[in-house]
Amino acid sequence: MDGCSYLKSVAAVFFAAICAYLGAWLFPSISQMPDATPALSAAENYIALEGIALRNERPVSAPGKARFLPREGQRLAAGSLLWSGGQGESLQCGKSAIFMVGCDGFEYLVPPSADSFGAKTLSGLLNAQPEDSPGQARLVEGFYWYYAAFAPKSAPEIAPGRHYLKFEGFDKYCKALLIKCEETDEGRALLFRLSLGDTEYLDLRKCRAELLVPDFA
Repeated sequence: MDGCSYLKSVAAVFFAAICAYLGAWLFPSISQMPDATPALSAAENYIALEGIALRNERPVSAPGKARFLPREGQRLAAGSLLWSGGQGESLQCGKSAIFMVGCDGFEYLVPPSADSFGAKTLSGLLNAQPEDSPGQARLVEGFYWYYAAFAPKSAPEIAPGRHYLKFEGFDKYCKALLIKCEETDEGRALLFRLSLGDTEYLDLRKCRAELLVPDFA
């Protein structure tokens, strides 16, 4: 009888071990999941960036007493009506875009491609000045926006790929894809691509951000 009890105990332990192994294989920890939001244990585990937010934007205005029809932050399909005047005049959205009220004068800046981006391009963007009277509202076209920034020369190596950024004025990190990194005497010139999701980010322009260091991402 004691032998049977012993064999049952061994079998139970062996079964529990197998279940634990299978559970670890089928359900990896949250920290290993691709879409997990990282958590910092210390405030110094990031790299401070100084940069500029860039979008494919088109300023628009409504003449006279005409009013814009979309609400702010609304995604519009190509051909959507922006405003309609009393004389049968109207304006339509040429491409799929997000409608945003107000302009800051930097709408003329075009996001650079990865091939054309570098330290010289970034310096020019950071030194750019706003234009006068760009429009009453703007259309943010496409499905992505960009953040171009300098990282300190003393910062650790930053490899292209997925990273996490937290912009000034925001409490959480968001996913960003680093598509270009160029080493310079001033530091590292970085170009990130982000999805057009939260419209609050569409008011960012020249701003600071925190880049979660790779060891903690």
